[in-house]
Amino acid sequence: QWLMVEEAENTPVQQQAYIEAGSRDTVRSRSFTGKPCRMLKNDWTEAWQTEGNPEPLGMPLQYMVSGMAVSATHRWPDQTVDVAFNPVGQVVGQFEKVEKTGAVIERWVNEYLEATEHLDQLNEAAAGV
Repeated sequence: QWLMVEEAENTPVQQQAYIEAGSRDTVRSRSFTGKPCRMLKNDWTEAWQTEGNPEPLGMPLQYMVSGMAVSATHRWPDQTVDVAFNPVGQVVGQFEKVEKTGAVIERWVNEYLEATEHLDQLNEAAAGV
């Protein structure tokens, strides 16, 4: 959820990519950090998975390969969308919009209150009150 708040460090281009993606649009790759990480598939991840190309280096060496590319994608997000590092979990298919952090917290509090009220009703019914 924190990827999709206005206050996140993600670029609007990244957030739009998350909105448009589904869980099948992700891949577990070592191509950016050297450690396995779930991210959106793109030309960068595909190139690292292509037969005949080298395997990613281990961490921290792989970031020496990818670090400049990651910096470039933050500086020029519109021009680098096909190679951007977009780490995200399988929940990506549930993202619908970007919203303020306060709105997320308020929604969660309301959901909590509704859930606990429902549990109270179930407990009262079970106790025969």
